[in-house]
Amino acid sequence: MIRTIFALLVIIAVGSICSCGSRQSTSEPDFLIEQPAEQETSRAEQVMKALAEAYPKQIDRVEFRDDDWAVLMYGTWYYYANGTLLPENLQENAARYRAVIFYRYPAE
Repeated sequence: MIRTIFALLVIIAVGSICSCGSRQSTSEPDFLIEQPAEQETSRAEQVMKALAEAYPKQIDRVEFRDDDWAVLMYGTWYYYANGTLLPENLQENAARYRAVIFYRYPAE
């Protein structure tokens, strides 16, 4: 479990999440995106979708579930949890963990 969390953090640290939603091609992504109806795009949604775009081989799915955005990676759901990216069993203790900083970069 700790190795998976560490692997996710390393992936995030190494990769650069450029622009959320500025996909060059018009083709559909390989992963499934499900979102709640009638809501604006939240920061959590932007981050999780950007992670899925940046790491399509590691992240199978992005979904709004249990009142939070989550990604399915290697069979485990990781929740945004106010920026902490925690598996479901640690989600209740999100306040004990430091949030991961996701920067927004211009597309150019």
